[in-house]
Amino acid sequence: MGRGKYRTADSFSGRWGAMRTKVSNFNNIYNNLVNSTRRKNSARDVDVMTQAHNDYRMHHGHMFTLVTT
Repeated sequence: MGRGKYRTADSFSGRWGAMRTKVSNFNNIYNNLVNSTRRKNSARDVDVMTQAHNDYRMHHGHMFTLVTT
């Protein structure tokens, strides 16, 4: 509260940069799953999203928390 006027462009770019990297990594995993044979075998959207979360956690060592399943 009241800190907004003291923030600079650099303070925002650091947080958004880290967030953008996480979103991009998750998006790449999700798109690969959608375009893979698993998707062509009539997998449900929720199953693909769940698998994307699992793959992200396996590859990056932590959960992707910006989107819920």
